[in-house]
Amino acid sequence: MSPYVEPTGWGSEGGFQSNWSFASYDAVRLSIEPSGEVTAAVGSPSQGQGHETTLAQVVAGELGVRPQDVSVIAGDTSATPVSTSGTRASRTAVARGEEPEPDLTAGRFHDPKATYSNGCVVCVVEVNPETGAVAVRKLVAVEDCGTIVNPLVVDGQIAGAVVQGVGGALFEGIRYGADGRLQTSSLLAYKLPKAADLPPVEIAHCVSPSPWTPGGIKGMGESGVIATPAAVACAVEDALASLGFEVERLPLTPEVLAVAR
Repeated sequence: MSPYVEPTGWGSEGGFQSNWSFASYDAVRLSIEPSGEVTAAVGSPSQGQGHETTLAQVVAGELGVRPQDVSVIAGDTSATPVSTSGTRASRTAVARGEEPEPDLTAGRFHDPKATYSNGCVVCVVEVNPETGAVAVRKLVAVEDCGTIVNPLVVDGQIAGAVVQGVGGALFEGIRYGADGRLQTSSLLAYKLPKAADLPPVEIAHCVSPSPWTPGGIKGMGESGVIATPAAVACAVEDALASLGFEVERLPLTPEVLAVAR
């Protein structure tokens, strides 16, 4: 079991609390066409998190239009506002623009407040002490990301992050030979978790809206991967406790567990 707290938003306040110093401003340009269609130009592009879906849903809710009538433009520096921090640290939904303008084009800069999401990942494993093989039998993730904008997107990010965390704990490792050459330069040698390696990720939510952000949103894009490696490592160590095994490094491959035995 591995509980966690994740700093999200990463504006000036969050940087100050973490003893970092950096500018962190974002902007959005909204344009309404005579047809009623809306274009939202943002400076933080998607890396697979579903920004287009989520941001279109937020804009549609604020303006009273249909999500399918909202086009989100990102990733083109000649057509979008400047983002001084970009897409990282679970900050995009937290850093959205929020002030109305009387004409049909509006632009506002926003420096997000520091927000903290939290949750817990629980893992059950079965370890074969003879071969060092680890079988993951159960994965449960409970997440508090404040107000949930799109449940399907949120659950997808949690499941993907948990699987990524299992990969780092049990499979993924970069190895070099004695000559300094990389030995894991392809997917034949660098093992990733497959669907058959894992049970379905059970997901639950504890919703406590943030008082510092529009709509009570907190970040959540990296939360699952924060706690999962520790949860897996604790489960393996517990399974082999009678053998005196202690986790010292990841990944916990059969070779590592065999050496420990």
